[in-house]
Amino acid sequence: MTIDRTSFKRAITALLDAHATEHPIGHQKDKAARHIIAAPRGKALEIMFQKDPKSPPNIWVMEKAAGPLVGGAIAQKRSPAALLWKKKNKNGELNYGRHSGLKAMPQLAEADLVCFAPASPAEVQAILDQLLIHSASGR
Repeated sequence: MTIDRTSFKRAITALLDAHATEHPIGHQKDKAARHIIAAPRGKALEIMFQKDPKSPPNIWVMEKAAGPLVGGAIAQKRSPAALLWKKKNKNGELNYGRHSGLKAMPQLAEADLVCFAPASPAEVQAILDQLLIHSASGR
């Protein structure tokens, strides 16, 4: 059984709401949901979810927090910080090179990231579980 993108994004939002809190800078109205996730007495970690209807259900996290999920079965792309601000736009200005919703997030803006494209609620839960493990480790 497959789930349509809109319903899946609603399910992701419900999981994020259950495990995380809204980021102090808030969500972007239509494009991104920004959250903080933390284990009890753990380190707060930023997470961003692309909620707009046109994009895949991308979940952006710090690569070091993703731990063993990097290179695993969940669809993903790495986004190294070294590739930021390298390409120019049509006006000759350097582009950020990532989703604009990340620029205002202190932990994510200039870090090495992984952009996960989960295909099921179970994959989303695996990402959240890994973030909670990393949070609890205090690293």
